[in-house]
Amino acid sequence: MPAKLKKKDYFFLTALIIVHALFYIMALHFKKIYSGDAPEYIQEALNIKDHFFFYCGNMGLPIREEYMTLRPPLYPLFIMFVYLFAINNWIVLLLQSVLSVTNIFFIRDTLFRLGYNKKYDWLLLLLVIAYPSQFLFSNCIASDILFQSFVVIYFRHFVLMVYDKNWKHALWMSIALVLGAMVRPIFYPFVAVHFVGLFIMAYLQKVNLSKAAGIGLLPILVILVYNTWNYERTGKFHFSSIEAINANYNIWEYNNSKLGAIKGTEMYNELKVKIAAKPSYKERYNTSVKIARQFIKQHFVSYSLFHLKHVGRIFIEPGKAEIDFYFGWLSLTYLSSAESVNKGFYATMRERGWSSIGNYIVTHPSMPMVIIVFMFNCIRLAGFIMFICSKRFLLLIRLFVLLLMAYFTITVGPVSNTRYFLPVSLIMIACSVLGFQAFYEKRKRIA
Repeated sequence: MPAKLKKKDYFFLTALIIVHALFYIMALHFKKIYSGDAPEYIQEALNIKDHFFFYCGNMGLPIREEYMTLRPPLYPLFIMFVYLFAINNWIVLLLQSVLSVTNIFFIRDTLFRLGYNKKYDWLLLLLVIAYPSQFLFSNCIASDILFQSFVVIYFRHFVLMVYDKNWKHALWMSIALVLGAMVRPIFYPFVAVHFVGLFIMAYLQKVNLSKAAGIGLLPILVILVYNTWNYERTGKFHFSSIEAINANYNIWEYNNSKLGAIKGTEMYNELKVKIAAKPSYKERYNTSVKIARQFIKQHFVSYSLFHLKHVGRIFIEPGKAEIDFYFGWLSLTYLSSAESVNKGFYATMRERGWSSIGNYIVTHPSMPMVIIVFMFNCIRLAGFIMFICSKRFLLLIRLFVLLLMAYFTITVGPVSNTRYFLPVSLIMIACSVLGFQAFYEKRKRIA
């Protein structure tokens, strides 16, 4: 945070608070605050509070190993902290809004180290507000805003380490990586990238390699300890059961696109029955991963193209389903049904062609907002490309940002909705503003 806030800082902060307050009031009105994962997070929070048992299933039913590791512990602990004083999810959402404001302000403060000029605050605010998922997930029982906090901290301390050459920032990066992984499993494989990256930084900054090794090994050791704990509880050395579930969820998305939602869902349900028949959790986990790997191997080219297509789409995805759900135009039951897959925007365009887009816009009340968000996402992408191509910014910073974007988009793949891009969305917005700033200032110098 800036050592001393000035008038423009207060204006920026006030604008953020007002926008978050408006979305919080809308959440109070529409009351669509529970994501599909919310019951599991709430259940685990209560299980920890009442029994100190890290388990996201109903303890009144037979215990299943899948629910022991399905949700990492930090977000349930975040909810439980509130529940110690009052079991009130509106307080949870209020804290998430505070986190969201902090994340945005943190990103802005980090930009100053990269040459940011406050006169572009209007553009930064505009791009943030034009990405409504930031505010929708602040007002939803979901782990995304908390996870974003640790990704933002990780990015900030990398920038500070590059410019200050102080390795206390590398330690903060390791801590942020561990905490982020304990919110969302998608971050834990990044420990290998982090380890290699710190060695490269140590070489560039002529830092003792043993120091780099010690800091880089910290996240790896924590993950190994956590995996060992999971092994003792489930009989399988692993981080989260969501890995095995997602492996075949991506295949389901692929089959939906190739065979249609009804056939794809039928195949997916048959697969789940086959996996569930295995007597031990270890067998169920290994079978799920094995089947997914075999499928991808057999359909490597077509699946890779399908995967990469959605990787590209996530940069401009406006999040229609999230907007519809927040404003009460869709329910979670509908969103998880085959009907929603068949009647979604992309399915409609695929089956009926672009000639049907006019009728689709007329029959879906969220489309004007979705089109506006899409347009600003394209503007954001243009600014980001200018940032990546601008020699004004250190190559090391640009490569690091590309690495983060590539990691999160490629690992998400076919499930390319906005919540999975949210961890890095603020970083992309920040870099986009820097890209436009560099472009305009270069033109001004030439003129």
